Amino acid sequence: MFTKRQIVINERELVKLVAKAKNNDSKSLARLSEYLYPKILTFCFYRVNNEEDAKDLTGEVLLKIMKSLKKQKGSFSGWVYRIATNHIIDFYRRQSRRNKVEVLHNPDSSVFLSTEIDVETMLKREQLRMALEQLSEEQKIVTILKFIQGYKNEEVAQIMKKTIGAVKALQFRALRSLKVLLEVDQK
Repeated sequence: MFTKRQIVINERELVKLVAKAKNNDSKSLARLSEYLYPKILTFCFYRVNNEEDAKDLTGEVLLKIMKSLKKQKGSFSGWVYRIATNHIIDFYRRQSRRNKVEVLHNPDSSVFLSTEIDVETMLKREQLRMALEQLSEEQKIVTILKFIQGYKNEEVAQIMKKTIGAVKALQFRALRSLKVLLEVDQK
């Protein structure tokens, strides 16, 4: 899941790509989907802790984005992550209606078992996912966007519709909590 090569597009190129995609240019729609897929998949995975559910949610989110692309205004990234967040909220609502207990699911480990380093990496990812689950929703989102997705504080603030100061405060509290949670796991 995390090995798929991510397409790098700068902000200017993204604006042009979105404009072409809004005009139903099939190549632009395909490239935009390729660009967004790994970002949304990673975001969803760290929110639901299940690879299959994350893939399903990613497909739903991409479909929603493509269907409503012409209505998009403002920050494109903010709009995309709001759609993803809303789909994740709906996912948990559906889960609670079914009275289904969520069990933490390990990704298919057969992919990682080639070396000791891969096993260690898998265990560290699992520890991080478990620690993230104990953060508040906002702290979790800030952590995923900033440290896993690589967005700058200004971009995270735009996406979350918060001030940069609020994002930094959330980030500080999240990192402090993660440090404590991960140190406990090491003992």
